[in-house]
Amino acid sequence: MPETLQPPRWRWLAYGLAALVCALIFGMYVQPDMMVLLAEQLWACF
Repeated sequence: MPETLQPPRWRWLAYGLAALVCALIFGMYVQPDMMVLLAEQLWACF
């Protein structure tokens, strides 16, 4: 019996996780206060 051409479940899970991460990063860029806070915290390390 030939294999089905559907990708494995872990691949769908990885695509979903990648899409969620991209949406969260986009959401942070939409809020300028968050980016300023992140930049200030990063600068405080130096």
